[in-house]
Amino acid sequence: MDPRSTVSKPETGPYLYTFTSRLPFVLGFEDSFDHDIAVAGQYADEADAVVFGRSPFVRVRIFNADVADRKFAAANLPAAIEHFYGQDVPSGDVDGNRLYEQWMTLETPAVFVSHEPRWDPAFAFHRSMSALNLFLEAFAIARDKDWIRPVSTRELRPTVAIGRLDLDGNWTYQGPMLIHPDAKPSPLSSRPVAQHVEELNQALELIVNEAPFIRARQWRARAERRKYEGDAADYVISFQVAAETMLYELWGLLLLEEGTALQEVDKRRYEQPFKTLLSSELAPRLGGSWDLMLERKPVGGYWVDLYKLRNRIVHGGYQPHDGDAEKAERAYFNLERFIDERLRAKGKQYPATLSARRGEGVEVLLARLDAQGDAEAAGMLGQLLQNRGDSAGAEAAFRRSQERGALAASVSLGKMLIEKGDLAGAEAAWRHADLGGSAEGAANLGTFLHLERADPSGAEAAWRRADDRGSPEGTLNLGVAHAERGDLAGAEAAWRRADDRGSADAALNLGNLLHTRGDHEAAEAAWARADQRGSAGGAYGIGLRAQERGDVDAAEAAFRRADERGSAQAAASLARVLEQKGSLTAAEELYGRAAERGNLEGAFNLGVLLHKKGRLSEAENAYRQAAAGGFGKAMFNLGVLSLERGETQEAKAAFLQVIALNEPDLTERAREALAECEG
Repeated sequence: MDPRSTVSKPETGPYLYTFTSRLPFVLGFEDSFDHDIAVAGQYADEADAVVFGRSPFVRVRIFNADVADRKFAAANLPAAIEHFYGQDVPSGDVDGNRLYEQWMTLETPAVFVSHEPRWDPAFAFHRSMSALNLFLEAFAIARDKDWIRPVSTRELRPTVAIGRLDLDGNWTYQGPMLIHPDAKPSPLSSRPVAQHVEELNQALELIVNEAPFIRARQWRARAERRKYEGDAADYVISFQVAAETMLYELWGLLLLEEGTALQEVDKRRYEQPFKTLLSSELAPRLGGSWDLMLERKPVGGYWVDLYKLRNRIVHGGYQPHDGDAEKAERAYFNLERFIDERLRAKGKQYPATLSARRGEGVEVLLARLDAQGDAEAAGMLGQLLQNRGDSAGAEAAFRRSQERGALAASVSLGKMLIEKGDLAGAEAAWRHADLGGSAEGAANLGTFLHLERADPSGAEAAWRRADDRGSPEGTLNLGVAHAERGDLAGAEAAWRRADDRGSADAALNLGNLLHTRGDHEAAEAAWARADQRGSAGGAYGIGLRAQERGDVDAAEAAFRRADERGSAQAAASLARVLEQKGSLTAAEELYGRAAERGNLEGAFNLGVLLHKKGRLSEAENAYRQAAAGGFGKAMFNLGVLSLERGETQEAKAAFLQVIALNEPDLTERAREALAECEG
């Protein structure tokens, strides 16, 4: 039997179908907007062209309906405050910018166009949605509005009102059309709050500790959200990310259970091509059908309906429809069920991976491996317990890992013990790691001997061993030791080695050394490497060099990077650049940030800016901060500010402080100002 025969017969006639619903975003037109969109093709019945007096079309009309909220006033804020705190608050900016929701109606002839299937009872709605999305795409390009986009029928939930508009203008309501009633409801739960809290804490632990498969679950959840938002492309791509994440994590866990070292697993994960991951890595371990050409099998169906579809979207710009997305979803869940079936079949060979797949979490997996005598698993368990605050459990796990020969655990144990104040224990742990050949252990031991034991020769010897083993940190500190005793050639050589090993601080130090030597181009190149590695000082150096060349835009960009990384000097320098451009509000904020970070010049310049604006009390506070650090110009300006207020004695005191500093540029000015006070 033809399944189409079970669908209601399409209704046609000399009238317009109307479909009225809400859009998920606003367009910014007045209510008078009324636009006809031509539909490709001709009427199936040529006589309809006479009835409607024109070619097929869809008319778009809009209506802006006010909502209770205003731009700066949420209507339910008073109710929320009253609920939480039992207090009243003003309702807010009731006269401010109004907000509205965007309603639209689509009108189209209730007859078939030549290319439309005669069995489709929703032919007019499908035609209207196609025309609407064509209109939205054109509008987004014409007005450069990136929030305007094609919409899915899912986004018109819960209903679309269907009407009949006669050619004489009379409209009749024909009823609601339910839009995707499969949408997930979110009713208030009847479960006790304590149960919610317990489940929430478990979920937080999974996320914080990056439990196996948690990232795949998060991407799957994103895909589901995009489904109900009508974003078919993101829906498909998110499911593919979830699939790849799940499969790579699965493979990594299988390798760990087979005894592969964690570092090797991480290395292989980033080098392993995806297609051969399926055919050469997972297939022989888990068994079952992994033939990518067998579309009726879970893996083959996934390959065609999800993986290749994702490639069409990403590489070809294909715009998927809801049908594509639903096939992709089925493919993902079929693959997931297949994986679970194969893991259960291999449960005796891979019990820990099966446990992790069942959601028992990373701690259970690591505990299993630890109990089997795995050194690295014990060390990882120690890190997890330490992050959770279980110091005793972490220390015990680190010691088990150390006893099994894991040098990384000795390093972690040393760091943990020194935080507890157990200097002897920390030294012993790092010596153990150093004796075992650990570069990080030797580097930490050197720093410990330098700071805690005042043993420069022992520290330098440890740093040399760390350097020989390729430690960037050890080599960096060896360079510092050379520089402190005046051996700049030795410092440069060490910093170059550490720079080659990726140390941001070494590149920064090398740049500073080359700059003082006058080799500015080489210094800038070193600072650029430091900048690329996230160094605030490197970015700041790049900014200074750009300023020297007169490249204000490049200087501003570099100072911004350094400021975002916490540099007080960069915040002050960026503020000066913006002040010179006339961006006084932004400059004030940045000077304030520099002052908060302890930069005296930033505090002084903040005072100057506020002084010019007439905000004298705030200017005084900024000057006093800089003056407290011995900044002579700030002391002088405090005197000037006091004179402006008529506070002669305070002015004299400030000018005397400046004179006492004996700064050549300020002393004479302060004497003249003092004489003016006394005259």
